[in-house]
Amino acid sequence: MYAGLYLARRTPVIVYSTGRVGSMALYRSLETAGVFVVTAETLNPDRLARHKHPGSWRWTYRHIVRPRRPAAVISIVRDPLALLISHFFFKLQRATRIPDRPRPLSIDEMCETFNTVYLDQGRPGRLLAWFETEMKPYLGIDVYDRDFPCDRGFVRIDTSLYRVLIYRAELDDTAKSRAVADFLGSPNFALTRFNVTASKPYARVYASFQRRLKVPIERLDYVYGSRYARHFYSAAERESMRARWS
Repeated sequence: MYAGLYLARRTPVIVYSTGRVGSMALYRSLETAGVFVVTAETLNPDRLARHKHPGSWRWTYRHIVRPRRPAAVISIVRDPLALLISHFFFKLQRATRIPDRPRPLSIDEMCETFNTVYLDQGRPGRLLAWFETEMKPYLGIDVYDRDFPCDRGFVRIDTSLYRVLIYRAELDDTAKSRAVADFLGSPNFALTRFNVTASKPYARVYASFQRRLKVPIERLDYVYGSRYARHFYSAAERESMRARWS
């Protein structure tokens, strides 16, 4: 497949990010536009072998990354605490759909569980270190070696193998569409919404959870003092984000 694309001068696009950042909307929009696109949250061969990850993740590793073939890569970053909250709530919703599930948590119980059990586990640290544990070892790109223009909200990185675009989820759809269109040389590309939380059956519960949640200061220090937060968001932006949850 890759050889055919190469001969046709079609470089594959990899949407390579953590979950809960709007990556599926980007993937669907690129697919609709006729772009050859694959998606992956991990390219770690050990994790791919151990867990039942989607086939496109394994295909991307086997046919693009391992043989070191060129690709365009798009990654998305997000307010780190909002990312963790979304990840926590998504996992919670999945857990309550299993047979013999425990009763759903109340809003207060969700807040308590997030501030204690969830933030005490290793997962938040893994999400915040994603660029160091994923993009750096598997694509050979250290995003922290390059400045991120916070006023613009996106950056492009070119290497001998990969062309990379990283943009913030907080950009409006017009700005995202323009950044992707310029990056791919596809002036008519437009991002469309997909998998919007507000349209889900649990949207009201999620909104109530977000309104009620207050995060202890030491947790805020940990999240907004992370390398991820400090690189992709200015001091003023981080302070504004903190204020929402304090």
